[in-house]
Amino acid sequence: MAFRVLSLAVACALWSASPGLAEPGDWPAFKAGPERTGFNPDETALGLANVGALVEKWKIKPEGELSESPAVVDGVVYVASRDVAAAYDAETARRLWRRKLKIPGASSPTVVDGVVYVSLEGASVMAIDASNGKTKWTAKTGKFREFESRSSPVVADGLVYVGGSDGKLYALKAKTGKIAFAAKTGKMPIFAAPALSDGVLYVPSQDGRLYALNAKTGKKLWDYKAKSDLFEAPAIADGKAFFSDDYGGRLYALNAKTGKEVWVKSLGDRVSTPAVAEGRVFVTTGNAIAFNAETGSQIWSGLTGQSGVGPSVANGVAYALNTFGRFAAFNAATGASLKVILLSDTAHSTPVVSNGVLYVTTDGAITAFSAD
Repeated sequence: MAFRVLSLAVACALWSASPGLAEPGDWPAFKAGPERTGFNPDETALGLANVGALVEKWKIKPEGELSESPAVVDGVVYVASRDVAAAYDAETARRLWRRKLKIPGASSPTVVDGVVYVSLEGASVMAIDASNGKTKWTAKTGKFREFESRSSPVVADGLVYVGGSDGKLYALKAKTGKIAFAAKTGKMPIFAAPALSDGVLYVPSQDGRLYALNAKTGKKLWDYKAKSDLFEAPAIADGKAFFSDDYGGRLYALNAKTGKEVWVKSLGDRVSTPAVAEGRVFVTTGNAIAFNAETGSQIWSGLTGQSGVGPSVANGVAYALNTFGRFAAFNAATGASLKVILLSDTAHSTPVVSNGVLYVTTDGAITAFSAD
């Protein structure tokens, strides 16, 4: 018994000394990681065998309007609402810390090397110590405009990348928040989260173009003009850049190196940000739809009832939400329905799947589901 108590004490000490360090199965950023695939390849606890047994585990209601996905790292759920950033124990939902935001409105958090990064309205980015919620720095990114961008940051190689409402992609030094470079795209805001893969940033703009930039210098490599404005994050996988033009009703696949069009699907309805896993591309429209990533041919379609929320994929299961709060889990390969949950509130952002738990963001709350 004494050994068990000592072991627990040591484990707690180790967590407090180095929190916010991602492990396999964690979900450290919007849509799982820098590539924004919405795919957790290391999830093993929740899958085809037990997703049908999902039940509510707990629900938290942070202060302020809540519309973004959380990050889950090292047993901690990191949340950002319009008014606060906070951390909760993933097992018990006990709040570990809370940080009032001086500038309202926050993106989905990104947690890297013990730091929580959020993009704020007011053209700002904040870095927060993951262990205690204390502010490490706050940086300005251009001028404030109405309908301010809350582009969720990408963090890699000591830089924090975030889109600005002035049409620039900002690279900030992760330790200090100082601007390393600001790459001009078009004249319209960058509302969506950029993606990063193999040293290239993929930046969707409200001007309807997807820009590919050198991640070290910000130099433009190519751009592609879609048929409508871009408000959703791209996903980079299998040598391709997948993205939707949202209200234009199209899903695109481009060669990630050259920007050349591989295929385009016209779906008619509003199209969500895509998820990509194991050779398939998943979106929601009025349905959840899976496509072959190479050819664009449709594999299956399952009813969700309303579009707007990007899907996620983990351990053979595709998770889809509609904006009216209907959650559905499908066999990612066949489209067979595995579970349906009617939520009490409107759903807003991509579901998170991490270490056996599904996290869903609705109006003012995050609900955790598990199959235990």
